[in-house]
Parts: sequence; C-alpha cells; structure tokens
Amino acid sequence: MEGYYLYTEASSPRVKGDRAKLASPIYKRIQNPGECQFRFWFHMYGENINTLNVYSRTAINGPVTLLWSRSGHVGDYWERVDLVLKSSNDFQIVFEGIRGDGPKGDIAIDDTSFTPGCQRSAGSIPVMTTVAVPTGPTVGPCGSGRWQCGSGECIFSAQLCDWNVDCSDKSDEAFCGPCDFESGQCGYTDVSTGYYEWQYKQGGTTEIPSNDKTTGGISGHYMKVDVGNGIFVSSAFLHSPVLHGSSDSCRMFFWYVYQSTGAEYEFNIQILDANAVSNSYYIWYPTGQSSLVWRQASVGLGRISMDFMVAFEGYLGDVSDIIALDDVFFDGCSLGDFIGPCEFQCSNGLYCLPNKLLCDYTDDCGDKSDEQSCGAYTERCDFESDLCNWNQDKDDNFDWSWTTGETGGQVGAPGVDHTTNTKDGKYLYLATTLTNTDEKARLSSKVFDPVQKDKQCLVSNTLWY
Repeated sequence: MEGYYLYTEASSPRVKGDRAKLASPIYKRIQNPGECQFRFWFHMYGENINTLNVYSRTAINGPVTLLWSRSGHVGDYWERVDLVLKSSNDFQIVFEGIRGDGPKGDIAIDDTSFTPGCQRSAGSIPVMTTVAVPTGPTVGPCGSGRWQCGSGECIFSAQLCDWNVDCSDKSDEAFCGPCDFESGQCGYTDVSTGYYEWQYKQGGTTEIPSNDKTTGGISGHYMKVDVGNGIFVSSAFLHSPVLHGSSDSCRMFFWYVYQSTGAEYEFNIQILDANAVSNSYYIWYPTGQSSLVWRQASVGLGRISMDFMVAFEGYLGDVSDIIALDDVFFDGCSLGDFIGPCEFQCSNGLYCLPNKLLCDYTDDCGDKSDEQSCGAYTERCDFESDLCNWNQDKDDNFDWSWTTGETGGQVGAPGVDHTTNTKDGKYLYLATTLTNTDEKARLSSKVFDPVQKDKQCLVSNTLWY
C-alpha cells in the first residue's frame, strides 16, 4: 500500500525565498472559542529547510493572521500540531512553505483535520482587488535601512538590539533579551516540536512554582516547560529575540527553578547563530542539587561577533520534574563598555580603548583594528595551528590536551575557544579523571634572555582561561 502526502519541492528551478501556498475550504465564524481546532502533521528534514507558516484569513488576498510557524531542520519524522482557532468571520486556513538556500529543503504536510466544533461554510469569503501584504520588503517612514522609534526618531536598523539605547523612549532595546515576563514574552518564542514545550505561566496555589521571582506572588508570570500537543518525546526550546553580537565582558543573568529526579542534566542553554541555527554550542547547565527555590545564574557570553539567539533547552524526565525561568537580563554587552583611559582610537571611529585591551585576542573595536598591529607582542599564541613555542614538560604526571570546542564540549570542556568563540576554534585543557588526584600537568614557554636593566618585560594580561 502506498501512502500520499503534500510537499514543497526545493530542487531547481526553485530559488531561495520562493513560496508555495495551500488554502483550506471555507469555515464558519467560531461562536464558542476553544471548540474549533485545526490539526495536521508536518515533516521538516534537511540542512536547507527554511520555514513552514500557517495563517488564517477572512478575505482572499486580504490580511493574514499568523497562527503557527517553524523554521529549520526538525528531524526525519512526522510531528503533530494542534491549533485552537478563533475568528469572528468566516475564514480559511493557509499553509505557506518557503524555500531555503539549497535543494535539501523539502517540507511536507499530511493528515489535516478540523474538530467537530469547526463548521464548513456554504458561502464564500470576500476577494480583495489588491494584495494586502506585499511580496517585497516594506520601507518604513524613516527610509531604507532605518528604523522608527516609538517616540518618532529615526535610527539605523543596525542600532536595533545593539545593547545601546538610541531612542528617547528606549523602544530600540525593548524586545532585545531582558524580560521579566510580566507584560508578555518580550519576543521570546517557543520553537518546540515534540511532547514538551515552553509555556507562559501565571503563579497560583495549584501551580509549581506557586510564585514568580519578579513579584514574589501568585499573580506574577514566568516561563515553564510543560506538556504540549506533540507526540514524540523531545526537549523543549525557547529562543530569545535575535541579538546583534556582544562584547567580551557580556554576561547574562536569570532566575530559574530546576527540580530533576534524573542524573542527566535536563536544563541547558545554547548560543545559536541566527543565520544558521545548526551552528550552536552549549554555554551552561545547572550545578548543585535541584530544588523548588528560585535561584539566580550568571553566564559569561563573551565576545560574539555574529547575530545570535540564546536558546533555553528543557526536558522533563519524570512527571515530578520542574523547569521554570524568570527575570532574564544582560550586563556589559555593548562594545564600548570599557573602563580605563582613552589611549587607542578604533579605525571605525566608534570607540577608544585603553592600551591594555590591545592585542589580547579580543575584537573590542568591532572592526578588529585593535588586533592588527601586534608585532611588538612577542610569543603570542592562539593555539589555532599548533602549540607555538610551548612545550609539554617531561617530568610531570600527564599532559595538556589540544582540542577544538566541538570535541571538547562533548566531554565537559568548553564548547568554544576564546580566539574565535566558535566550536571549530582550538585551545588547551586538562582532561582529568578520578585517578588524577594531586597529579600535575605542566606547560613551559621558551627560555627568555635576561631582562636588561633599562628595559621592562611584562607578562601580558592576555591569558584567557
């Protein structure tokens, strides 16, 4: 027996951004909210997968309401989605598949259904003579490449979510990471595809935790991993808004509740490349015993030169497990947040640094001009190609390991190096076991000549650990 389904073909002559739309029959307006649900199964497998959207509309060529969206590779399996529908007018459901940047991006749907509370309409919906949503980019009142603040000023689009307040009403940084979840999710989005999902919760006597962290009461809100509508048991993912890079001193703070009965870590944080989410690395997992008390965590993000998202990953291994999140904020993330005298002017003219930040393997300027004239700094080594002039001692107990972030991250070492802040970068680390108690691993530099009386030799502060 052969089964059938619908899919979008990503092979040539299709190109990136091409769209395929599929409309449902027309259904009557919904009189009793919650009684009408739309259900379907989807399949998104491949490195070039782009986006599947589901909309509702009340007019042909009219405005659409986004009901659900998923982007990127999910897995080689079918996953179910349940959507509660609301409409005061007769309506249609519209699928939209968007082609990615390569041929390995077919998107499939199957087994669509409406619950009995959804009633077919014998009539039609209006047809608008002009398409309400243009296919090309919309130019705002400030012009191309610029963004209008809520207070009316115009700023460059690159200044949006760049950690610096440029609008008098601070609207350019309003949905850029920090969130207490009292007025909504601040741009944080659940992108889960399995049995668990992140849900927006309010405290209460029957909820765990009963109080949020912000208000300390049952009226406060937070995010929590809970059971959703998916079929397959997999982790739940909460993505932050897209953030435009960070400085080397950037730290993220948040409060969490984590109770787990399992031995494995079920709550983790990743950094995702906003333009290629498969490029990711882990930066945090909880330490210490789990409990139902709100605890604060501080995580160093460091210099991230790409547009990125923070992804909170949660998995409930038992019905008694609890994972909740509240009060996320960031500190020291803007390039230019330097303490010290103005001694070096960056080539881009944006920042002035103290000399101590020069040639320290950190792009503090944003254009790498502070890392370009480093000939006077002898014996610099980033360990990307080899160990330079460092040597493993022969009279110690074991050696330092030279590895990449991708390999090291699998065994508990950092998931990225400091030089490139990527999983492909290399560094040295000590791979210790229970048998290494009181053992030593030494790494020695080259032998330097004696320092002349009228000279000064300083060990630079550019040792990152």
